[in-house]
Amino acid sequence: MSKIAGLNEFSIEAIKDAIQKLDAFDNLKVNGLYAGQLNELEAIDPVLYAQVAENIKADKWIPFAGAWTKSDELSEIGLIKSCLYSARYFLDRFGKKYRVFHGVKLYNDLFPQIVYSSLFDAAVLDSENESKWLHGADGFRTLVMHTDTDDVTD
Repeated sequence: MSKIAGLNEFSIEAIKDAIQKLDAFDNLKVNGLYAGQLNELEAIDPVLYAQVAENIKADKWIPFAGAWTKSDELSEIGLIKSCLYSARYFLDRFGKKYRVFHGVKLYNDLFPQIVYSSLFDAAVLDSENESKWLHGADGFRTLVMHTDTDDVTD
């Protein structure tokens, strides 16, 4: 059974620490980094980006698929675009279509439709502490899941 550790901050040091831990522990998986952060990492440190990309391709690093970046203040249209850009990024860069939205809780009645329109099947929201169905304004619903992770720096 794999242990999942969450990368809770976007910093070069935290990413390097996560890579070291992935190399040291066979059954460890890391989740973290949105598409926008990966794009930024590639510009800042292409070598470190390549290491993260290698781990994503090996299914040892599970990125935060969903919105382009962590934000709970996007309009409905902005969030849809952000989700579609993110989905396209992972498909183009890694050949992967993620089916689970990962992000922050959004206080928006259209969230289930936005998740569905971006072709996600379910959502993992950082602020949720239980799994449940989230019902939208017009009857759409999305399964919101809760997972237990440990901070990679612990």
